[in-house]
Amino acid sequence: MEIANINVLVWNVRGLNARSRRDSLRMLVADSTASIVCIQETKLSVILPFLMAGMLGSSFLAFDYLPAAGTRGGILTACRSPAMSCGRVHAGRHSLTVSVQIQDHDMPWTLTNVYGPQPDIDKVEFLEELRLVHSLASPMWIVVGDFNLILRAAEKNTSNVNRRNIGRFRRFVDDVSLKEVYLHGRRYTWSNERQAPVMAQLDRVLVYTQQVWHSVDQRIGCASLSPTAGSPFLDWWLLRRRSFLGASKKGFDTTFILVSWHIWKERNHRVFTGDTQRTPQQLAVAITEEAAIWCSAGAHCRYTIGWHFQS
Repeated sequence: MEIANINVLVWNVRGLNARSRRDSLRMLVADSTASIVCIQETKLSVILPFLMAGMLGSSFLAFDYLPAAGTRGGILTACRSPAMSCGRVHAGRHSLTVSVQIQDHDMPWTLTNVYGPQPDIDKVEFLEELRLVHSLASPMWIVVGDFNLILRAAEKNTSNVNRRNIGRFRRFVDDVSLKEVYLHGRRYTWSNERQAPVMAQLDRVLVYTQQVWHSVDQRIGCASLSPTAGSPFLDWWLLRRRSFLGASKKGFDTTFILVSWHIWKERNHRVFTGDTQRTPQQLAVAITEEAAIWCSAGAHCRYTIGWHFQS
């Protein structure tokens, strides 16, 4: 499923109680031609359709929200109708997860909008909440929002960092095989706006690498290649290869190495250069092209698990 041409707007708006802030949001949605809008810190306890029309426009009929607790928090996710619809999958303390269905596409995908807690004591619970969501998500899972966490010390302009929380966040990202979308044009996304400001990258977009496996599935015609959501990657491989025998097992192992290698290279490229990025579908094309070269060099065992190369 190709979702690369959908514009997703993600913004910690710091409150939508004021009419001027809602007007600013509506103009930004119009200028960005966003099809999906993910807002954090709405500070709204109730969001009714007439308010949605005023904030985003009359075409955003499909929406869900997590109410603010008093004057704190609040999450809103909205989709432009009738091109797409969304339905709730899970609502937690710090996240709202919906299933997004695009018109004329059979398979929905999962979108999680987060507003992470500020107190350090709540961050462990927040990451556990996301692990639960991971077990409920479809193979295509995107996590966006204000995490109130950093992945590396360089994402903050001061040395006052909680390295234990950095480690927890990085373990979570690695454990559930998320990849970060590179931040272009700026180094930080948040500032305390003081004379000597503290700045950090708290907002980010994380994409589930299982999307790559699913895209490879679709291209090669192997319905059972994608890793199982919620299972450790190595455990899935060791368990899955037991269902293959002889040349089929070699073919599965070769495919596992090929796809993992390309995902690893793409992740390194995003971390160390970040100038260009490939969508999961583009990466799947590169993988199948590489597989064709491998097969022409003699790795014919891959045909035994259903590889059908597309032009």
